[in-house]
Amino acid sequence: MALTWKDITGWTPGPLDTAEANLRTARSTLTELADELATMGTPSNWTGSAATAANGKLKTVSQDLKDLVAEVSAAFKACGDAGDGVRGVEQAVDAAVQFASTHQFTITDDGKVLDLTPQVCSIDDTPADIAAR
Repeated sequence: MALTWKDITGWTPGPLDTAEANLRTARSTLTELADELATMGTPSNWTGSAATAANGKLKTVSQDLKDLVAEVSAAFKACGDAGDGVRGVEQAVDAAVQFASTHQFTITDDGKVLDLTPQVCSIDDTPADIAAR
């Protein structure tokens, strides 16, 4: 489905800003948890196969958490970039609408530009003159 002018004029960065804020909070929480997990470790006097297994699992969980922080960070950045892009589109739409209004044009929902100035014909105009306008 192709985008129309009406679709684009309805864009708003609000949902992206909300997602970005939620991801920022999640990233902060996950980073704190990853730091806590990294410093927690296992008891230093714990030995044997259970200690070895626990240390291995701790390393796996710690790496998984770091990977999750990286993925959430990437999503956070993507939402921020997309929000900035939508704000740029909003500015371009506003500029186009203002330009059209200033020059007595209008932009239809499907993106066509219509001239709102009345066409003036003189008695000497030929049909070709009128069609050329």
